[in-house]
Amino acid sequence: MQNGGQDTMAVKGMYLMPTGEVTWNREMELYGGDRNQKTREQMFAVLIDTDDGYVLIDTGYPPADKRVFEYLNEPSKDSSSIIEGVPWARADNWKVTSVTDIRKCLKNHGLKPDDMRYVVVTHFHWDHVGGAKFFKNSKIVVHKDALSYAKWPDPFWKNNWKPRDMWDLDAMGLRYEVVLGDKLIVPGVMVMHTPGHAFGYLSLIVNCPKDGQIILAGDLFHA
Repeated sequence: MQNGGQDTMAVKGMYLMPTGEVTWNREMELYGGDRNQKTREQMFAVLIDTDDGYVLIDTGYPPADKRVFEYLNEPSKDSSSIIEGVPWARADNWKVTSVTDIRKCLKNHGLKPDDMRYVVVTHFHWDHVGGAKFFKNSKIVVHKDALSYAKWPDPFWKNNWKPRDMWDLDAMGLRYEVVLGDKLIVPGVMVMHTPGHAFGYLSLIVNCPKDGQIILAGDLFHA
């Protein structure tokens, strides 16, 4: 096989879909960064159209959930109130400014959740897994380490997986496939285990017909 283990070009198109926007200070992105310098960042899900069906990468924030704004936008000295659970990331360092429902993102492309054959959850942070509950007829792809660490987290990171209803795939009645490492999802789309930003983090290699091989690494660059 060639091209990262992928032997067939089956990707017809790839589309970035904005799912939300946040502002944070440089201290959140870079150790020792200037906390008075603000950075704005757009969150995305990725829609991949292939000959073997649609593949969705991440599901955005949980829509219409006041916790998105309450937990992160209200200053607090108690890190347990921060869903991301990063001890040094105080709530006044981060502000969610907008959220777009993943269903609306798909609708803009004339699609709905049931049209997705696979949904790859790169990691279980709530801005990536928040809309997973809508994909009951898709197969959710997750890494073993992400799933196991979410169920039995180290006490230092336990707040990364609060609240439980955002990542508990079994409780949501979702079908999922656990991968142990690199795996071909459909011809032209392959997941890679790239831990760093989160346990069991998955990046993707996509073979695009016009642009060649593209690596979707997402939040890995924050690590």
